[in-house]
Formats: sequence, structure tokens, C-alpha cells
Amino acid sequence: MKMITNKFCGRCKIVKRVLGEKGFEVEEIDSSSKEAEDILLEHNIRELPVLLYEDKIIFGSDALDFANKIK
Repeated sequence: MKMITNKFCGRCKIVKRVLGEKGFEVEEIDSSSKEAEDILLEHNIRELPVLLYEDKIIFGSDALDFANKIK
């Protein structure tokens, strides 16, 4: 699973911790990178974190809900 994040994002840290506790490995992508910029612009996303999981893009508070519900 990949997550677009930055060092100032408190919600990102929580999502990563919750997923880690459930055994998921999270590859972080800095929000200032070209890869992140392309994804954020293409999907008009303005909130972090952004989870890239299988064929899904989940962002903002939905990412935290997802992290809490996934098994």
C-alpha cells in the first residue's frame, strides 16, 4: 500500500500507525514529489493522506475510516 503524505500531516501519522498495527506495510510518497503531484492533480485531491490501495484512491478523513475498518 502507498500513502501520499508530508511530515506535517498528523492524520497521516495516525493512518500509518493504525495500518502498521494491522500488519500492513505502507510506502510513503512525499506530497511534494512529482509522482504525488501527478496523482493529486489528476484526481483533484486537496487533502492528505491519500492511500493507494489496489485500484482504490482513498483520501482525507476517509483514509482514517478505511484504516480503522480494513482487516
